[in-house]
Amino acid sequence: MKISSGNLRKLCIENNWFKRGTTYQYDKLFYANEHHCSIEEIATIIWLCSGDEVKRVDILDNLMENAVECND
Repeated sequence: MKISSGNLRKLCIENNWFKRGTTYQYDKLFYANEHHCSIEEIATIIWLCSGDEVKRVDILDNLMENAVECND
């Protein structure tokens, strides 16, 4: 499963994810996504840089709904 960088950025903004992350960490999130880290890893990165009200499982579910199959 893969999510486009544009869609990932949109989801972060719409869901107020990554509010506690730095610009450097945000860049690392997109680096990880572009270098084929799993959706689970992407969800964990977002969760670690988000507020306490954000649940990892909710992030993962949302990412899974917006991801596409890929054969990389």
